[in-house]
Amino acid sequence: MKKIAAMLLLVLLAAGCAKTPAQTAKTEQMPQDFAICFAWWYNLEQKNSMDTATGKLQKDLLADGTASAEFQPDEELLQQLYELVSRDGFLSISREMTAQELATDGTAAGVSPNTCYEITVTMNGKQTVVRGDQTAAAYTDTDADAACFVAVTDELQQIVRELPEWKAMPESDGAYQ
Repeated sequence: MKKIAAMLLLVLLAAGCAKTPAQTAKTEQMPQDFAICFAWWYNLEQKNSMDTATGKLQKDLLADGTASAEFQPDEELLQQLYELVSRDGFLSISREMTAQELATDGTAAGVSPNTCYEITVTMNGKQTVVRGDQTAAAYTDTDADAACFVAVTDELQQIVRELPEWKAMPESDGAYQ
């Protein structure tokens, strides 16, 4: 009976001291010089991009060229972007995230049209560039860098597409084939 009471007491104490992930998560301090330029494209001449250093957005309108807009990233957006690129070793990815680099069995996945990505992160006086393309998605089950790359690029696209300035630009007309 004493063992049961002691175990119950320990469980209750542990439960009372336990913190939720939100309570234990510590936000890292974003460097003063943090900036990110995220670009993705099908056609190199008509990139989609967000550059927090210059405050510029560019949207590929397909047959109608590109549209651009200015935006002023606030501290909350910059912190969100900083936390995104700082997680899971994203900034340590040193090879291109493409099928040619990721294939281990001599066969490379292909996608058409293929979306290319380039993420340039500036912080602490250094620039880190991570590049890849949509074919990296075929290797997310076998390569941790590919999984991290795809997750970050997907989330970056979602963030950009939700910006009011992005939504205010004209819709793209047509599709790449």
